Amino acid sequence: MPFERRGARTDEYLEVMRTLWCDDVSEHHGEFYDLPACRMYPKPVQSPHPPIHVGGESKAAMRRVARSGQGWYTFNRLPDDLPGPLAELEAALAAEGRTRADIELTVSPYFNRVTPELIEGYRELGVDRVVALCLAFDVDSLRTGLDDLVTNALEPARG
Repeated sequence: MPFERRGARTDEYLEVMRTLWCDDVSEHHGEFYDLPACRMYPKPVQSPHPPIHVGGESKAAMRRVARSGQGWYTFNRLPDDLPGPLAELEAALAAEGRTRADIELTVSPYFNRVTPELIEGYRELGVDRVVALCLAFDVDSLRTGLDDLVTNALEPARG
């Protein structure tokens, strides 16, 4: 599939997933996917369907969040880096008659150290969820990574 058509393909795949999740009889005939009339059960417990969280910061990704998403995921952004992308997201949402209250914001600070101050900065910007990266290649490195996360982010907040 050509890289340039990835957005249109993603939008169509979301349509296919929605019909499978929501319709008694699902059917879709599009440019990228042909789904003959069928039934899929069990349906998701979430209504009308599982939340769709869209990642990315291109204008197309922001429009996709505004048009189809219940959440936006950004990666490797610190609180000081977020006002510009958040303004773009708010503009895209407004164009669809929505606001930031309609979506959940998720941020991964990537390799940046997670501290109480970092979490507070995200909270002040309305971030709903912080996904901390903990790379591990064996049990010992997993334990060390989780211990570091607790030491850096949790213990100072308790004190």
